[in-house]
Amino acid sequence: MYTFILFEFIALIVMLVQFGKVKSTIYKYFLPYLIFIVFFEVGNLMHWFGVTHNHRSNNLWISNIEITIEFVFFNLFLNKLLNRLKTGFMITSLVVLVSAIDIIFIQGIWELGTFAILLQYCVLITMVCRFFYTTIKHIDIRINILKMPSFWLNTGLLFFCLSEFLFFSSFTYMAYKNNYHYLIFFFTINNLANVILYSCLTISFLCISKTIRL
Repeated sequence: MYTFILFEFIALIVMLVQFGKVKSTIYKYFLPYLIFIVFFEVGNLMHWFGVTHNHRSNNLWISNIEITIEFVFFNLFLNKLLNRLKTGFMITSLVVLVSAIDIIFIQGIWELGTFAILLQYCVLITMVCRFFYTTIKHIDIRINILKMPSFWLNTGLLFFCLSEFLFFSSFTYMAYKNNYHYLIFFFTINNLANVILYSCLTISFLCISKTIRL
């Protein structure tokens, strides 16, 4: 059920092993990000973030924060890859503002901010598609795209964002019905999406030693 945590650990270990080669690239920022993600997942598993609210333990508040940090990191990273960091900061700031309004004033901090999450994944999907379009349009035909770290990063991120977007599209309607089959569906989709994302990230870290193209 929590297989994806193992893949997050593997990605972190590979990053640490490869850090001597990674530290001269923008992929070095994945080290603090992966440390944060592993800490968050372990903390969730150990119930470190549960807060009693309305007579039930609630950790959705920390999930809102984690997903927003995830969005900020990947959106700025993708914009850096595309050399449009200034625009990326503007878009990121606007989305975070809208997300905060949704989480605090509309859905509430004790509920999952699904509207904010859907907006964040929409932006990330758009950025990934923009990356692939730009890459296909400008790439040298002599370059093996499978050796490009950014290809694996964006491939994993695209699958992850599409899966999570489709899941959270139904979250508001189904999540609070305590439907057992829905919970199984959630863990299956979430597990698979994370396994693919962090597997692709691991490959991207390994590719940095084989190519200077990001």
